[in-house]
Amino acid sequence: TLQNLIDRIAAGTLRNVEIVLVIGSKPSAKGLQRATTAGIKAELVASKDFKVDGKQDWPSMSSRVCELLAQDRVDLVVLAGYMCLFIVPPELENKVINVHPSLIPAFCGQGMYGERVHQAVVARGVKVTGCTVHYVTNEYDA
Repeated sequence: TLQNLIDRIAAGTLRNVEIVLVIGSKPSAKGLQRATTAGIKAELVASKDFKVDGKQDWPSMSSRVCELLAQDRVDLVVLAGYMCLFIVPPELENKVINVHPSLIPAFCGQGMYGERVHQAVVARGVKVTGCTVHYVTNEYDA
């Protein structure tokens, strides 16, 4: 998804759009590599660094992400391949979208992400598929 956006911007078919920041939760995230290659600022906010008593601390991680977004004055957040819970602050309500690699409600829910979705679609023999883009709220998987 990120590479497609980068390519469309470069080709001039996606106008008035600038990707100012890419945030990844793992050092191996391809998005971080693609951003760096394209000259886009890339930041790692490692999910492994946000744990309390062995449990993921999503509020603290989300706060760090929001700090970075505010520094770069981001006005739209696209979660594409971002597999961490992001708590949307009031100032970003209706400004965060998620790209899910299937037509929801098919092929969604626990364990349905990335390549797993595509494998499930092929295994089921589905003839028509696509992606779903939706606003992110603080109601998980709403």
